[in-house]
Amino acid sequence: MGIATIRGSSSWLTIASIALLLLSQVATSFTSPPPPLHVPPSRQSTITAPSSSQTALHVTASSTEYDVVKVDLTDGRDYPIYIGSDFTDDEASALLRSHVHGKRVLLITNDRIAPMYLEKYQKLLEGPEGGGTKVDTVVLPDGEENKTFDCMSMILDRALELGLDRKSTFVALGGGVIGDMVGFASAIYLRGVNFIQVR
Repeated sequence: MGIATIRGSSSWLTIASIALLLLSQVATSFTSPPPPLHVPPSRQSTITAPSSSQTALHVTASSTEYDVVKVDLTDGRDYPIYIGSDFTDDEASALLRSHVHGKRVLLITNDRIAPMYLEKYQKLLEGPEGGGTKVDTVVLPDGEENKTFDCMSMILDRALELGLDRKSTFVALGGGVIGDMVGFASAIYLRGVNFIQVR
């Protein structure tokens, strides 16, 4: 199963996020327990059982079926969670790109995930033949001990070096530390930019 979360950034401290597990191979490619990209059955039932602030919808996109759980928040900050697997590259690219604001993306991951997935997701975010979206990257060291101001500075310094504006989108490739670091960076960079998390 995969999971994707999207939040729009409409105010200066709103954090936006997408978490998207596109292929079942992602979860099985990690060998150290628990697999960082695996959604345990107990979490799946929690996610797919809507509460008063959630509504569920089943969707078929091309040949891939997935569920969407909408999380209702105030002030237009609602976001959907996508739950599915085995997306084709075209489907994954279209879904990700539909939530990119502007034409610039900063894709951030760690040195464990980068060799396996960085190039693939860079191409998915760029779209067919570049698609007009420029995707730059940052690779952080892996591990909880690297949740530091130095690593946060690597993200923010790169964004400033590239001259990214408020229409830019930060994409976290991975969960845990990467999601925390990139989510926070997106909230404070230029008073808040769009944030997508791919898990």
